[in-house]
Amino acid sequence: MVLPPPGTPLAIAGTDPRALRAMWQDRLRAWRAPSSDIHVEQAVEQIHTAAALGYGPARSLIALEYPRSRTIRTIASALDATRYAVDDFLGKSETKRLARP
Repeated sequence: MVLPPPGTPLAIAGTDPRALRAMWQDRLRAWRAPSSDIHVEQAVEQIHTAAALGYGPARSLIALEYPRSRTIRTIASALDATRYAVDDFLGKSETKRLARP
């Protein structure tokens, strides 16, 4: 885990990595499933939260999908996507590649 960005609420800064991974897997399935826009937006918001907390696969997903996904561009800023891509390039994230189920 890496330090969350400045301004991250303290309530989520100490999140258990196991809970974060379980949430990530569930939200990734929700994002990829053909469902309503509301469910996809909720999934992306939680994926962005996992990325902000330093979860490598979530950071990779946002960095890779930012140019293609309108929903990700709505939720994550360009600065976040760039930072996640640079962190991945420098080897600072948990994994260098997005885990595909």
